[in-house]
Amino acid sequence: MDGTVMELTPKHLEIIGDYVRGHIAEWIEPVRAMTLDEWHRDMQERVIRIEETVRLGFDYMEKRFEQVDKRFEQVDKRFEQVDKRFEQVEKRFEQSDKRFDDLIHYMDKRFEQVDKRFDQQFKFITVGFVMIGVLMSIYQFLA
Repeated sequence: MDGTVMELTPKHLEIIGDYVRGHIAEWIEPVRAMTLDEWHRDMQERVIRIEETVRLGFDYMEKRFEQVDKRFEQVDKRFEQVDKRFEQVEKRFEQSDKRFDDLIHYMDKRFEQVDKRFDQQFKFITVGFVMIGVLMSIYQFLA
C-alpha cells in the first residue's frame, strides 16, 4: 500500500454487494438469523423464565415477611413477659408499701406506749422528789 486511493466503479460496488448478500447470513449472530416463529418462541421462553424468576422472588419475599412476622410475634411475647414482670414488681411495691405502713403504725403505737411509760416514770420521780423535799422539811422543822 503505497498510499494511493482506488476509485470504485459501479461494477466494483455491484460485485461487493453480491458478495455481502451471499455471506451476510453467516455473519449476523444466530438470534437475528432466526425466523419470526423461532424469535417468538425464544421471547416466550425468556418471558416465562423472567416470570418464574419474579415468582421465586415474590415467594422468597413472602417467606421473609413470614419470618419478620414471627420475629414481631416473638417481640410481642417478650413485651408481654416484661409487662407481667412489671406487674409483679408493682405488686411487690404495693406489698412493701403496706408493710411499711403497718410498720409505721406499729412504731407510732410503740412511741405512744413509751411516752405513757415516760410520763408515768416522770410523775413517779416528781412525786418522789416532792415527798423527799417534804420529809426533809419536816425533819429540819422537828430537829
